[in-house]
Amino acid sequence: MPAPLMLAILGLSAPALAQTAPTSALTAAIAVNQLGYTLHGHKRALLLNSPQPSLPVLVLDAHSQIELASLTPGVVRKAGHGIAVQQVEFSALNTSGEYLLVQGALRSSRFRIEALPYAALMKSALRSYYLQRCNTAIHDPVSGLRHPVCHPLDGRIARDDGINRQGQAWPANGGWHDAGDYGKYIATAAVTVSRLLSLYEAAPDRFNTLRLDIPESANAVPDLLDEARFELEWMLNMQRQDGAVYRKLSGARWPKEVMPHQDDQVRLVYGVSSPDTGKFAATLAQAARVYAAFDPVFSARCLQAASRAWTWLQGSKGVDGAKDIPAVKDQTIDYHPADDGGSGSYLASGIDREPSLATDRDDRLAAASELYLTTASPEYLGYLQRYIPRADYTLFEWKDMSSLGLWHLLQRSSGEPLKAARAHIRKKLLARAERALRTADGNAYGLADTQFVWGSNKLIAEEGINLVYAYWLTADTKYLRAATHQLDYLLGVNPFAMAYVTGFGQRSVQHPNHIPMRNSDARLAGLMVGGPSVHGEDGITPKNLGALSYIDHAQAYASNEYAIDYNAALIGLIEALSRTRPLAAEGQPHTGP
Repeated sequence: MPAPLMLAILGLSAPALAQTAPTSALTAAIAVNQLGYTLHGHKRALLLNSPQPSLPVLVLDAHSQIELASLTPGVVRKAGHGIAVQQVEFSALNTSGEYLLVQGALRSSRFRIEALPYAALMKSALRSYYLQRCNTAIHDPVSGLRHPVCHPLDGRIARDDGINRQGQAWPANGGWHDAGDYGKYIATAAVTVSRLLSLYEAAPDRFNTLRLDIPESANAVPDLLDEARFELEWMLNMQRQDGAVYRKLSGARWPKEVMPHQDDQVRLVYGVSSPDTGKFAATLAQAARVYAAFDPVFSARCLQAASRAWTWLQGSKGVDGAKDIPAVKDQTIDYHPADDGGSGSYLASGIDREPSLATDRDDRLAAASELYLTTASPEYLGYLQRYIPRADYTLFEWKDMSSLGLWHLLQRSSGEPLKAARAHIRKKLLARAERALRTADGNAYGLADTQFVWGSNKLIAEEGINLVYAYWLTADTKYLRAATHQLDYLLGVNPFAMAYVTGFGQRSVQHPNHIPMRNSDARLAGLMVGGPSVHGEDGITPKNLGALSYIDHAQAYASNEYAIDYNAALIGLIEALSRTRPLAAEGQPHTGP
């Protein structure tokens, strides 16, 4: 591959490359986790295209440059597209400090070893949601992001739907801009909030004192729950009078290169759908549990909304206006192709073809799981007993969020009624973890998901979370090791030797696809971008290069855009690993929940 082309892949000019760590397939590098490693966790780096593959790798104190250890690189593995990879293990190094790795003329980025190396990233990643708030003014001294109230008139009904009329005002203020533009979607809102609420339920003590420096920080509610509520209030505003839920809110055209308050096009509320209504019901039922101790009135409102959504789902059968969507069955979607003129589809499409998108059964399963855990109602129990034995345990994402509800059932339900169902869930979860292990073992980077489709970093993080679950269930350290590799990849142990988050590490994303950052001096830290996308849907991301189908370019939305659900996956993986502290002696793990 010619050097200019590889520089283009990296999004760097030659002078810029000279000022940063070498990362291309043509240039040797030592790739490390840019944020660092936990004291007693598994630690590894990767040698990329080493000109001296048998030469020892030295561990140096980053400050004194004193040599502390000499490491023998692993066997050379071919990673494709001209990259040779060798693993370098240094798990025995468990003293707090700042280090770097050296092999001949190659030097890694500096990295830390400490008890909580991801605490600052965790805070910034969570705080990113505040910076995405819609319909409110932002004056943030940390990031420099400033703008007046945006999109004050969200929104208007996009077309007649038998209950509401086209052009009718539909107050749906609040919530977060979903990504680097200004749309708001129920599908990604539901999976994001559900992940955050799940983290709180599992470890409330961790989050009761975590301050995110948001306007609500002075009240008596944990900041995580204050921020999640901002999105939940918007979700509640998207529920129609009969219990169905409108699926998204955006302009009819993609926004121009302007700050949020300057995006003055009419904002439309697009048709209801049974998949989105199911996701909504799951998240609001979960919220009813979590907020009961802080605001019983809001908790009751959430449960009422979830119950109304479930009731509507029971009367919703077949396809309504979704005849233009290929392979759709068994669901109700009010859809027209023009709906996607200024926003993402979040339905089955030429890009997204997963079987779960052809039905809403997975969304109903998610709703029934959370409603049962909140209410213990026999109605939901019967549904779970019927459908769990035939349900797949899938990756948690907007296409199918049922696995999180199944995990909650496995962790939080007890007794005879769901005993057989819990056995099914455990068996299917571990089977998925085994498949992920086989994939990771066959991949030079240790990745448990090698599809490299749009949002690949999110998928990798979610596979990592599932591997942690498998570790918690079995105490088998093979799962924990593989889960750690997924986070390592996202934070620098990859072919670019670069952290796929903004503002962290010596070498990290500099030019995310994010309209406010492109049009201001703001620098938002802690945003994870989508990562390699082999289809290069934006026309800028290089196609068909596997892990190299990435470019740090401000217009590369297929590989370099931030999204709320991407960050939720990263946050979930960091938190899962942070609650998993294996002791120095192998086989004596501390196993989370």
